[in-house]
Amino acid sequence: MGLLSWLASQSRRLRLAYLDIGRRRVYTSDVCRLLTACLGTYLLYLLIRTPSTYVLLADPQNPLRLAGLVTGALLARAAGWRPRPAKPHLITRCENHLYRLQTIQTTTNTLSNGTAQIMTLGGSHATSISTMPPNFPALVEEFLDLLTDIAEVLAGRKQRVLIAIDEVDRLGSDAQALAFLAEIKAIPGVRHVYYLISVAEDVGAAFVRRGLPHRDVTDSSLDDIIHVEACTLKEAKAILDKRSEDHTPHTAFLAHSLSGGLLRDLLRYGLQIEEIQAKTLTHELAHLARELILEELSETLAGFRTLLSKQQWTQDTSGILSDFRMLCRHLKASRCGCSDGPLLHALEHFALQPPGAQPSHSGITDNARQLIDEAAAYSYFSLTLLEIFTAPGLDRRSENALAQGSYGAYERLAEARLELGISPYSARSLITHIRKAWSLNDSPNIHILGTAQRQWFCPLHGSQSDAFGRRRTREDRVPRSDRPPSTD
Repeated sequence: MGLLSWLASQSRRLRLAYLDIGRRRVYTSDVCRLLTACLGTYLLYLLIRTPSTYVLLADPQNPLRLAGLVTGALLARAAGWRPRPAKPHLITRCENHLYRLQTIQTTTNTLSNGTAQIMTLGGSHATSISTMPPNFPALVEEFLDLLTDIAEVLAGRKQRVLIAIDEVDRLGSDAQALAFLAEIKAIPGVRHVYYLISVAEDVGAAFVRRGLPHRDVTDSSLDDIIHVEACTLKEAKAILDKRSEDHTPHTAFLAHSLSGGLLRDLLRYGLQIEEIQAKTLTHELAHLARELILEELSETLAGFRTLLSKQQWTQDTSGILSDFRMLCRHLKASRCGCSDGPLLHALEHFALQPPGAQPSHSGITDNARQLIDEAAAYSYFSLTLLEIFTAPGLDRRSENALAQGSYGAYERLAEARLELGISPYSARSLITHIRKAWSLNDSPNIHILGTAQRQWFCPLHGSQSDAFGRRRTREDRVPRSDRPPSTD
């Protein structure tokens, strides 16, 4: 008995054994299956080529033997047949409930009598029966009874019922989401049944107020709310490292700052960084940051310009549209960091312009003013990221910024990005504190930024600018002793 157990265990281990050949994994069971097929084919070939096989095939008793073999196989199969188990009662009730919600039943009965003579006399009677759709109270009562029965059965097995409703905010506005919660508030309350509802922050904020200044539907519908915070820089780096090995702590810092720590945006920026690396065949942080930041800024300003086009403008207030057009044109025309001078001039003029340079409040609507301030604040944030990530010595400068206080911490850039979604004015104040911690200029000064940005090697045409902004090609960088003599 012990020998049989040992043989069974060894055969099981033998079936699970495998051999890796390149990218292909070959299991022992597959090899045995192939050998069995080859051996069976060989035996069949021997039977066909053996003369005694013809005598067996020509035996007059073969049909009877074949009939007995087929009958035995059918009886063996019938012996193992078992009727299909009936569906549980609760599953049948659920299917009937779903069928009732999705269909309208109509039944028609028709009776016709006639005589096939010269004159036809007949009659017709039709009856139509249609099932009325259930009203809301009856539907809720029926669903609660069904849910109670399901919960009692699972509670006897030490289990609970969990119903998840995801992305309620996709219904539309926050008012529509609250209306949906008001409609389903009659369903919760069944024992051993729990609901997990995913809502947006504006809907969850109504619950956090705890009925102040007045109670609403969230205060009476939800038992507790768990706020999902934005991920930290450490968590962002761990997430990006799982997606690609090309990410470094610096690229994770860049993606985290642009996304604000929101997971969906973090993954999107991480994918964009990987696409830029594959397209440009470079992993230089300055080049990756410039491409990503300017691309996002171009798309964002194009969206703001579309929204501003729906506002009313006059001759005196159309100057801001010209600034938008010039900045968008520079963003589209910029191909490499060697020619970013006009772009940076236009960006700094738009992001750091004094309040008096914008149209007065009396000549522009409040909606247009809000859009302009939001676009300027986002440009201010993008300019700050450009100055931080495209200048050399990021590690050294980050240590110096952290020594200046809490505004120099890595997480502050992500907080500024999230603050842009709340108010452009508070975000601008936070960005100004961050710039002071990183020792950045608070007024337009293109020479410092341009000098810092034009120090890298241009991957587009292989040129590099010196500290004075003059472009040097590969031939200009050849040592003087190695240059060929002049023919002049």
